[in-house]
Amino acid sequence: MKNKVSKQLSKIFIGVSVLIFLALFITLDIFMNRVMKDQVIEEMKSQVLLVNESLINIPNDSEDFEEPVFKLASLLQSRITIIDSEGKVLIDSEADAETLENHFEREELVKSRNASNRLGTSIRFSDSVKKDLVYVVFRTSKNNYVRVARDLGFVEEIIFEVRLIFVLTLFISSIIFSFSVIYLSRRISFPLIELTETTKQIEAGNYEIEIKSDSDNEIGVLANSLNLMVKTLKQKISDLERLQQIRKDFVGNASHELRTPIAAIKGFTESLIDGALESPEITKKFLERTQANVKRLEIIVDDLLELTQLEGGNREFSPRFYNVAESIRETTFDFEQIAKEKGLSLYFENKLPLKVEILADKNQMEKVVANFVDNAIKYTNSGKITVSLSQSENYLVISIKDTGIGIPESHIGRIFERFYRVDKSRSRKLGGSGLGLSIVKHIIENHNGTIEVFSELGKGTEFKIYVPFK
Repeated sequence: MKNKVSKQLSKIFIGVSVLIFLALFITLDIFMNRVMKDQVIEEMKSQVLLVNESLINIPNDSEDFEEPVFKLASLLQSRITIIDSEGKVLIDSEADAETLENHFEREELVKSRNASNRLGTSIRFSDSVKKDLVYVVFRTSKNNYVRVARDLGFVEEIIFEVRLIFVLTLFISSIIFSFSVIYLSRRISFPLIELTETTKQIEAGNYEIEIKSDSDNEIGVLANSLNLMVKTLKQKISDLERLQQIRKDFVGNASHELRTPIAAIKGFTESLIDGALESPEITKKFLERTQANVKRLEIIVDDLLELTQLEGGNREFSPRFYNVAESIRETTFDFEQIAKEKGLSLYFENKLPLKVEILADKNQMEKVVANFVDNAIKYTNSGKITVSLSQSENYLVISIKDTGIGIPESHIGRIFERFYRVDKSRSRKLGGSGLGLSIVKHIIENHNGTIEVFSELGKGTEFKIYVPFK
């Protein structure tokens, strides 16, 4: 993966750079040719005017005419040709004038006759010297022609030198650029490689891995998204495992809760069939025990049906405004005799203003308080139980606090699960379906409320119920 990404990125960058350099080289070469030739022509225009000024006062048929022409040709390092008005070559610094053809129709002469500044130019092959030359012609006031010609070889030499410098520069730049590309490709590919390795580890089940990324580009955003996805996935898997465990516990607990009374009923009825009916006293005892277990089964089934309705949102609620303090006081003192029989003190404290009303289902709220008070009595061996009412902002706070055995911290998070018991043997001896806390939790949630639990082993437990007034 690492080599593939780096090589692919390097090939792309280098390929693009080669195309750019080639385009730049071709453009520069064309530009240099044009600029250099234009510069030579401009320089030769100045030379031809200079030659004309130097020879203007010397008659063409004078014996002194040839010498200055050759001197100027040597000085200017150019070929100078003097042509009369009819195109006949009078003097040429590099060829015998007598051997040269008539020049009247040569391109540069034609252009000079048609130009307002009397200058004409051309670049063409010279038959006399067998070279490509640049020609610049000036038509004099007497319609004679002064022509200057130069070999393009020196221009090509200059362009060649420029090309050589450019190629060397290109070579050095390519080396530097290649190292830069390799560095950049690795810098770009490394996060991708890390992302790939991370996904492989996630696929293998490692959800503790985290990609370190301090960049804010697209790869950094992708890395952060992947980290968030891993955290979410880890949480989802944890939740699924927890739900799976809850399901297993529920099936096991429900089976046990149902099996116990069914086994008892089965045992009593078999005993009666086997001959216990002959003893009225034993028969009565067995029937009473059978009736008690049937009643226990009935409670479990009723609670299961109610819990199913609450969880499915099919339970009808009848909210209305009522005096919450009076209702909770009456519910609390319904357990006063049971608390006295166990040697416990039961208190009710109202910290609310007089006649405070709450919009809720009165019967359901009384059922919630009754369940908590009943549990507090069951799990408190000595001391007291206090039910208090108070207000926290827009919430009614119902507190049920006891001095009982307490709940281990490791169990607090699960006490509202169906059939969950902290001490299974003790809980079954005390009765109940094991569904009470699950039911009250759903009742409070359907009132948009919450429940908090505070407990310390050996010192007691406090349940705080928060319900909005409206």
